Amino acid sequence: MIRFLLATLVLLIGLSVHAVAPKSSKTIKTIGWMTGKCLVIKNSRVNFPQQITIVILEKTNRFSVGTIYKKASTAKECGALSADRRNVNDNHGNNFYLVKTGAKINLAIGVFGINRPKQLKYNLCATIEGVLFSVKRNKSLIWEGYYYLGYDIEENCSAQ
Repeated sequence: MIRFLLATLVLLIGLSVHAVAPKSSKTIKTIGWMTGKCLVIKNSRVNFPQQITIVILEKTNRFSVGTIYKKASTAKECGALSADRRNVNDNHGNNFYLVKTGAKINLAIGVFGINRPKQLKYNLCATIEGVLFSVKRNKSLIWEGYYYLGYDIEENCSAQ
Protein backbone atom coordinates (compact mmCIF):
# COMPACT_ATOMS: atom_id res chain seq x y z
CA MET A 1 0.00 0.00 0.00
CA ILE A 2 2.81 2.42 0.87
CA ARG A 3 4.55 1.65 -2.42
CA PHE A 4 1.31 2.38 -4.28
CA LEU A 5 0.91 5.73 -2.51
CA LEU A 6 4.53 6.67 -3.20
CA ALA A 7 4.22 5.68 -6.86
CA THR A 8 1.02 7.73 -7.19
CA LEU A 9 2.68 10.74 -5.55
CA VAL A 10 5.71 10.52 -7.85
CA LEU A 11 3.38 10.25 -10.87
CA LEU A 12 1.36 13.29 -9.78
CA ILE A 13 4.49 15.36 -9.17
CA GLY A 14 5.83 14.35 -12.57
CA LEU A 15 2.55 15.26 -14.26
CA SER A 16 2.41 18.64 -12.54
CA VAL A 17 5.94 19.45 -13.71
CA HIS A 18 5.19 18.43 -17.29
CA ALA A 19 1.71 19.99 -17.41
CA VAL A 20 3.22 23.47 -17.66
CA ALA A 21 5.97 22.60 -20.12
CA PRO A 22 6.36 24.96 -23.05
CA LYS A 23 4.79 23.90 -26.32
CA SER A 24 7.70 24.60 -28.66
CA SER A 25 11.24 23.27 -28.47
CA LYS A 26 12.39 26.41 -30.33
CA THR A 27 10.92 28.58 -27.59
CA ILE A 28 12.66 26.53 -24.92
CA LYS A 29 16.01 27.18 -26.59
CA THR A 30 15.51 30.91 -27.17
CA ILE A 31 14.13 32.12 -23.82
CA GLY A 32 15.93 32.02 -20.47
CA TRP A 33 16.01 33.74 -17.12
CA MET A 34 18.71 36.09 -15.97
CA THR A 35 20.27 37.04 -12.69
CA GLY A 36 22.71 39.88 -13.11
CA LYS A 37 24.64 39.38 -16.37
CA CYS A 38 24.11 35.58 -16.32
CA LEU A 39 21.61 33.95 -18.68
CA VAL A 40 20.26 30.50 -17.74
CA ILE A 41 18.72 28.74 -20.72
CA LYS A 42 17.99 25.22 -21.97
CA ASN A 43 20.28 25.63 -24.98
CA SER A 44 23.78 24.15 -25.04
CA ARG A 45 24.57 25.47 -28.51
CA VAL A 46 24.24 29.24 -28.44
CA ASN A 47 26.46 30.74 -31.15
CA PHE A 48 28.68 33.63 -30.02
CA PRO A 49 28.14 36.50 -30.29
CA GLN A 50 24.34 36.29 -30.04
CA GLN A 51 22.25 39.45 -29.69
CA ILE A 52 19.55 39.16 -27.03
CA THR A 53 16.55 41.19 -25.94
CA ILE A 54 16.55 41.63 -22.16
CA VAL A 55 13.28 42.17 -20.30
CA ILE A 56 14.17 43.68 -16.93
CA LEU A 57 11.40 42.63 -14.57
CA GLU A 58 10.30 45.48 -12.34
CA LYS A 59 6.95 47.10 -11.55
CA THR A 60 6.98 48.21 -15.18
CA ASN A 61 9.08 45.92 -17.33
CA ARG A 62 11.92 47.60 -19.22
CA PHE A 63 13.51 46.37 -22.43
CA SER A 64 17.22 46.46 -23.16
CA VAL A 65 19.64 44.63 -25.42
CA GLY A 66 22.81 42.69 -24.87
CA THR A 67 25.14 40.14 -26.39
CA ILE A 68 25.70 36.59 -25.21
CA TYR A 69 29.46 36.16 -25.49
CA LYS A 70 30.61 33.05 -23.57
CA LYS A 71 29.63 30.20 -21.27
CA ALA A 72 29.67 30.78 -17.52
CA SER A 73 31.01 28.05 -15.25
CA THR A 74 31.76 29.60 -11.86
CA ALA A 75 29.77 31.19 -9.06
CA LYS A 76 31.86 34.34 -9.49
CA GLU A 77 30.52 34.67 -13.03
CA CYS A 78 26.99 33.54 -12.23
CA GLY A 79 25.32 33.62 -8.81
CA ALA A 80 22.99 30.79 -9.84
CA LEU A 81 26.07 28.54 -9.74
CA SER A 82 26.97 29.31 -6.10
CA ALA A 83 27.54 26.25 -3.90
CA ASP A 84 24.14 26.43 -2.17
CA ARG A 85 22.24 26.80 -5.48
CA ARG A 86 24.22 24.92 -8.10
CA ASN A 87 22.75 21.44 -7.62
CA VAL A 88 19.23 22.62 -8.35
CA ASN A 89 19.93 25.35 -10.93
CA ASP A 90 22.48 23.24 -12.87
CA ASN A 91 19.87 20.63 -13.62
CA HIS A 92 17.18 19.82 -16.17
CA GLY A 93 19.29 20.86 -19.17
CA ASN A 94 20.12 24.38 -17.98
CA ASN A 95 23.16 26.09 -19.50
CA PHE A 96 24.82 29.26 -18.21
CA TYR A 97 26.07 32.15 -20.35
CA LEU A 98 27.47 35.63 -19.78
CA VAL A 99 25.78 38.64 -21.37
CA LYS A 100 27.42 41.99 -22.16
CA THR A 101 25.01 44.84 -21.60
CA GLY A 102 25.02 48.35 -20.21
CA ALA A 103 21.77 47.66 -18.35
CA LYS A 104 21.70 47.12 -14.61
CA ILE A 105 19.98 43.76 -14.09
CA ASN A 106 18.65 42.11 -10.96
CA LEU A 107 16.16 39.62 -12.41
CA ALA A 108 15.25 39.47 -16.10
CA ILE A 109 14.19 37.27 -18.98
CA GLY A 110 16.41 37.03 -22.06
CA VAL A 111 14.93 36.34 -25.50
CA PHE A 112 16.46 35.82 -28.93
CA GLY A 113 15.28 34.43 -32.25
CA ILE A 114 11.62 35.33 -31.62
CA ASN A 115 9.70 37.83 -33.75
CA ARG A 116 8.24 40.81 -31.91
CA PRO A 117 9.40 39.93 -28.37
CA LYS A 118 7.85 43.15 -27.03
CA GLN A 119 4.39 41.73 -27.78
CA LEU A 120 4.84 38.90 -25.28
CA LYS A 121 3.87 39.15 -21.60
CA TYR A 122 6.70 38.58 -19.11
CA ASN A 123 6.22 37.87 -15.44
CA LEU A 124 7.85 36.56 -12.30
CA CYS A 125 6.60 35.52 -8.91
CA ALA A 126 8.14 34.16 -5.73
CA THR A 127 7.84 30.56 -4.60
CA ILE A 128 8.91 29.38 -1.16
CA GLU A 129 12.58 28.99 -2.19
CA GLY A 130 12.90 30.66 -5.56
CA VAL A 131 11.60 32.68 -8.45
CA LEU A 132 9.25 31.40 -11.15
CA PHE A 133 9.57 33.21 -14.49
CA SER A 134 6.97 32.96 -17.26
CA VAL A 135 6.28 34.20 -20.76
CA LYS A 136 2.83 34.24 -22.34
CA ARG A 137 1.55 34.92 -25.82
CA ASN A 138 -2.15 35.81 -25.98
CA LYS A 139 -2.73 34.43 -22.45
CA SER A 140 -1.12 31.09 -23.39
CA LEU A 141 1.96 30.03 -21.48
CA ILE A 142 4.86 29.49 -23.89
CA TRP A 143 7.78 29.27 -21.43
CA GLU A 144 8.59 28.89 -17.73
CA GLY A 145 11.86 28.96 -15.86
CA TYR A 146 12.76 28.50 -12.21
CA TYR A 147 15.59 30.10 -10.23
CA TYR A 148 16.32 28.28 -6.98
CA LEU A 149 17.62 30.71 -4.35
CA GLY A 150 18.48 28.24 -1.61
CA TYR A 151 16.63 30.07 1.15
CA ASP A 152 13.02 30.77 2.11
CA ILE A 153 11.26 33.85 0.78
CA GLU A 154 7.68 35.07 0.96
CA GLU A 155 5.61 33.27 -1.66
CA ASN A 156 3.33 35.30 -3.92
CA CYS A 157 2.81 32.98 -6.93
CA SER A 158 -0.56 31.70 -5.71
CA ALA A 159 -1.92 35.26 -5.71
CA GLN A 160 -1.39 35.63 -9.48
